[in-house]
This record gives sequence, structure tokens and C-alpha cells, in this order.
Amino acid sequence: MGKSSKPEKYFDNEVLNQLNLQRCLRQQQAAGVIHSYNSFRLIIEPALLLPMKPALQPSLRDLIFILRRSFQREVWYEAATRAIETRIREAASSSVSGTTPPAGVARGVVLFVGDGMGMSTLTAARILAGQRHGNPGEETQLAWESFPAVALARTF
Repeated sequence: MGKSSKPEKYFDNEVLNQLNLQRCLRQQQAAGVIHSYNSFRLIIEPALLLPMKPALQPSLRDLIFILRRSFQREVWYEAATRAIETRIREAASSSVSGTTPPAGVARGVVLFVGDGMGMSTLTAARILAGQRHGNPGEETQLAWESFPAVALARTF
């Protein structure tokens, strides 16, 4: 009865997250992405670590909270909602009246047709492009994603 049913090397999720985070920070420091463990800033959406002033140093517990939060679906829904609202505001501000997109006949249309450009391939391209610039990757946008009108059509 005196013995615990848990193995001796038992770690709960918080400890494992701390260990994984410390390992990740050591790797980023070795790669020159960050200079020290305490010189980063947190954001709650796709990117997690950015340089910041030393006076505002978060603790490891803060980092774990942010990492846990980034896996919640509401975070991604909120980020997508903000992105859509931003595009709508930009389209409205670029129009003559300020409320609707310009009307009339299009003088030039650019149509990209790509084979093998499904969601998984585009996501992999975003991550690769971001990591080549020293970022985690998920927050990177591909060039055409900043166009005022973008659509994806899938054929079977």
C-alpha cells in the first residue's frame, strides 16, 4: 500500500511542456535565433517568440500558458476573424465611396492555376518559407494571400 502506482519517472503534462520548451529555446539559442532565454516576447497567435525589451521578461510558466493557448481552436478562429475583417476594411477603404469595393469592368485579371496546391501543400509551403526566414513558420503568408480577392477551388 505504501508504494505509488505511478512509475518513478512520471512527469505530468506541465513538466513535459516545460522540458520541451527549454529544449526548443536551447536549440533556437544555438541557432542564433534568440540570444538568451529571457529575450523574447510572446504573442498568442501563430508566432510564439519574438525579441523584446529585457524589462518585460515572461516566466517559463507564462510561456507554457501561451503554448497551451495556441492549441485551442478559439485562438485560430479569432485570428481568422480578425484577418477577414481587416481585408473587408482594406477593400472598403480602397473604394471611392469608402463603403463598397469599386464597381465596373475589370481591366486586368490575374488567374493562378496550380496543380497539387491543396491545403496541406500550401501549409507546408508557408512553414518552409517562414523557417527559411528564421521564424517558426506558421505565421508566414504566401505572396498571393495578400491580394484583395483570393479563392480556392478544389476539383475531384
